[in-house]
Amino acid sequence: MQIEVKSTQNTDPIKFSEIIKQELENTLSTSQSQIQEINHKLNETRNNLQEDQDKEARRNNIIIYRIPESDASCIEERKMMYNRFVLGLLTKMEVGVCENYIRGSFRLGKWSMNGDARPETSPRPLLVQLTNRTEKKLDYGKFV
Repeated sequence: MQIEVKSTQNTDPIKFSEIIKQELENTLSTSQSQIQEINHKLNETRNNLQEDQDKEARRNNIIIYRIPESDASCIEERKMMYNRFVLGLLTKMEVGVCENYIRGSFRLGKWSMNGDARPETSPRPLLVQLTNRTEKKLDYGKFV
C-alpha cells in the first residue's frame, strides 16, 4: 500500500487524517474478508478430512450374518462372546488374525425379545471392526 501525499502549503490536517483513516478501513476490510475466506476453507478442509477418516474406518468393517444371538443379560458379556466367536471363526478359517486385529463387534438393528429371552426374528447381522484393511483383505480372501 502506497499513499502519495503531495505537499502544499495549505495542507489541511483533517483531510490528511481522513485519507489515512479511509485507507486503513479499506485495508482492514480487505484483511477481514481474507481471514473469513481462509476460515471457511479451513473448516471445509476439516470436514473433508473427518469424512475421509470415517470412510477409511468403515472400509475396515466386515458384516457377518446368521451368527446366533447371545443369551447373556449383560452387554459386556455379549460383546466378549461375539468377539470370541469372531476370533474363533477367523482362526478356523486360518486367516492369521489375532485378538489385537479386532477393534470391536456389535449387532446391527434393534434387539427385540419375547418372553423366553430369545430374539423373535432371525439373528441380527454382526458388524466386526478390524484395525486396518490388511486384515480385511486377508479375511475376504478366505470368504470368497
